[in-house]
Amino acid sequence: MKQSTNFLWIAGSVFLSILPNSVEAQIIPDGTTPTTPAVCTAVCEITGGTQAGENLFHSFSQFNIDANQQVTFNNPGVTNIITRVTGGNPSNIFGALDVSGDANFFLINPQGIIFGPTAFVNISGSFVATTANAIQFENQGSFSVTSANNPELLTVNPSAFLFNQIASQSPPVIEVRDSFIFLPDGQSLILLGGNVNVSGGLYNFEQLVAPSGRIELGSVVGTGTVGLNNINGNLSLSFPSNISRGDVTISGGDPLISTGVFVFVSGDGTGSFAINARNINLDGAYIQAGTQPDIEAINTQPGSITLDATGAISLTISSLVNQSLSDAVSNVGNIQLRAASVLLDKSDLNSTARAGNAGRVSIHANNEVALRNGSGISTSVFDQGNGGNVQISAGSFLLENNSTISTLTAAQGSAGNVYININDSVSLIGKETQIATVAAGTATSGGEVNIQANIVSLSDGAEIALNTVEEAGRAGDLFITANSFSLANSIIYNDTIGLGDAGDTQITARSLNISDGGSISTSTNGVGNAGNIFINASEFVTLSGVNPNTIIRIRDIPNTTSSGLFAFTDANATGRGGNIQVSTSNLSILDGAVISARTRGIAPGGNITVNAENVAATNGGQILTSAFNQGMAGNITVNATNSVNISGSDRTYNARLQQTPERVDNDGAASGFLARVRGNAIADAGQINVTAPSILLDNQGTISTATTQGEGGQISLQGRNIALRDNGSITATAGTANAGGNGGNIAINTEMFFATRNSFVTANAFTGNGGNIRIATQGFFLSPDSEITASSAQGVDGVVEIVVLDDEPSRGLVSLPEQPVDVSNLVAQGCAANTNVATNISEFIITGRGGLPPTPGEAINANSVLADLGTPVQTQASLRLNTVSSDLNNSQPKSLVEAQGWMIGSNGEVVLMPQVPTATTHTSWSTPVACNAP
Repeated sequence: MKQSTNFLWIAGSVFLSILPNSVEAQIIPDGTTPTTPAVCTAVCEITGGTQAGENLFHSFSQFNIDANQQVTFNNPGVTNIITRVTGGNPSNIFGALDVSGDANFFLINPQGIIFGPTAFVNISGSFVATTANAIQFENQGSFSVTSANNPELLTVNPSAFLFNQIASQSPPVIEVRDSFIFLPDGQSLILLGGNVNVSGGLYNFEQLVAPSGRIELGSVVGTGTVGLNNINGNLSLSFPSNISRGDVTISGGDPLISTGVFVFVSGDGTGSFAINARNINLDGAYIQAGTQPDIEAINTQPGSITLDATGAISLTISSLVNQSLSDAVSNVGNIQLRAASVLLDKSDLNSTARAGNAGRVSIHANNEVALRNGSGISTSVFDQGNGGNVQISAGSFLLENNSTISTLTAAQGSAGNVYININDSVSLIGKETQIATVAAGTATSGGEVNIQANIVSLSDGAEIALNTVEEAGRAGDLFITANSFSLANSIIYNDTIGLGDAGDTQITARSLNISDGGSISTSTNGVGNAGNIFINASEFVTLSGVNPNTIIRIRDIPNTTSSGLFAFTDANATGRGGNIQVSTSNLSILDGAVISARTRGIAPGGNITVNAENVAATNGGQILTSAFNQGMAGNITVNATNSVNISGSDRTYNARLQQTPERVDNDGAASGFLARVRGNAIADAGQINVTAPSILLDNQGTISTATTQGEGGQISLQGRNIALRDNGSITATAGTANAGGNGGNIAINTEMFFATRNSFVTANAFTGNGGNIRIATQGFFLSPDSEITASSAQGVDGVVEIVVLDDEPSRGLVSLPEQPVDVSNLVAQGCAANTNVATNISEFIITGRGGLPPTPGEAINANSVLADLGTPVQTQASLRLNTVSSDLNNSQPKSLVEAQGWMIGSNGEVVLMPQVPTATTHTSWSTPVACNAP
């Protein structure tokens, strides 16, 4: 670093040599100290002064250095040179200021200090320029400018700066214009004034350099005391919370094209930079701390970059960089911003370690934190060590227009975590706007992302991504906790393309809305397993719509056009798919949106579980598990305490399928719950289990499992009312590619079952066996145009079993006596049959449509089905039932009444009548038979 200092000294001398000769320097002692000479020329050597211990005091009425002059303070053997200006005018430093020896140099002028375009400061010790009214020396007293007191007793190090300025007046200014201020290793540069302005650009750039030291800018207006700390010769400021602050501005162009202000404290890693002010404005500033190449700083305390403002911090085309460029292990310090509000516009905060731990980047603001127009916050490690965390706490947070927050580790260690804690809203807006954590190389794990806010929204292509690649370990987890969460045309994904597993995604909110092709996904394209997705929304979850323009940017893999939740394995993956779990009061999947768990690899896909009060999949909304390779499709479980409604189809499906077939995740246009094998894959379908009081499949709504060559999946439905209408369907099909595989079984348990208007329940197969269908119900209704089938084109047909349950089997039963009863004496013998006619034997014959027990004391046969006449019939392979009336819904049951009489029909049968039949009376010609009854 000494070579850099020498080079810059030469550069400063070149500036001085090319400037024209100027007038004499206005350096005039005021007589309160024995300072010489009285008048300075082009080269001026200052001697004399008042020495107190290791402190040397000079007092001037005027202190100005012209552009072509060099002023040197030659006072060896002292620690501090304190110089005050009492004449009431600002000091203009346009030439070279130098100190022989290693003394610290203090320049005090309450009227202001201006370093001009040709100023060049080269001091071996620390340099302090301030507009304070006095310097305090612990309990010995102060060296005052306004009262010009005697400094003889001030033998200790300076300990504080005293300000006594009228707040209503314009505060004095410290200005640094296109200047070079260079300090040797380990020294401090402090600029403390009313307002502090550092500007560059006239000579392309400006530099403030204190390698391995400290550069601190501070602003005070009004009255107050700022502490001065001296720890092992390193100077720093302490600002009390109640002091009134002014503004600090650093401006100068664009550092990317070598204009602007360059501030360096980089060296052995201990260098620090700080600003304390009301408002801090950085425009065209590049500030760097950290470790230079070939410097090892294992046991040193890494320096930090700190901006502390009571008002606003604004960075425009500026960078705060704390990094280690050394191949040796060197830790990196933190970057900290504290303010009422923080804005980064085309600016970045960066903490990077080649080998060692990266530092933390933290922002705390009472109001808004905003990153705009390609701004970024990043921490990274490339060889060995852990990445630094990013922490943001504020009233609101905005990340937009290509701005990013990222943590990365490619070494043995973990990537940094991202913590965002916001009182009100978090908004991510725009394509390539991203929060990302990445574990690469041999990293142990990726970083976690944790966002807590009242409102969280992503829109217009924004992303949150957590990744693990190559040989790295598990990716980080994502946690979002909010009152309201929305995701529109944006994506959240957690994936692995290496050995490690993807992390989990957990979102907890009152309401969650995903629309316009927005998606939350987890995936694997490697050996590691995909992560899990957990959605907990107390009020509702709404997934709606599609967007054909949504693209995953980082891995350049097209995303599905549908809005929804996704867990999948890619074609090259050997890892398992992730699970999806949704818990909410109301789940709505609308207009082509999906909850999808698919596998394109050899490992099984994940499962989907929904726990809700109401579940609606309408207009093409689907819950689906799909298999495209050898891996088995996952299972679907839906538990609803109120209703499940599946209805309608997606009008955009066919157009999307033609335009971007590789990006359509939907399995057909119809709404439904689907666990199927697609393409020519040899795999088994998953199972579907639905439990709800009311289950409705309407207008093409479907619950379906299907395979091309594997085993069909099982379907289980339980509820009080299960209804299919208008082409509603429940299917468990195998061998759709005219191949093997047995049809899946379908089990339905309900109080009332309806299948009307071209609805169907099927468990068919092609060369395998058809599945079995069992419907257990208390009420069964099947329209003539609907059907229930369990067939096989070339194999064995399945069995269709309709079980009609009695809701109270014990009703009508009475207790029987333990001993048999002889009923012969209990039957009245009043009218005996005519014993003379042996062939006249009485009969009582019951005919009807079946369903009656053989004897009155027996229960109804649960396996009986209605037939025209005769015994109950159990069917195989196919069951088609026709209603007696033209419309089941219009038929009205008739009340049963007790028979009041009977008559004999023309064919001799006895017919019971609801009332006593009437007939014409006549006198019988025959003699009545005598009755012996008492």
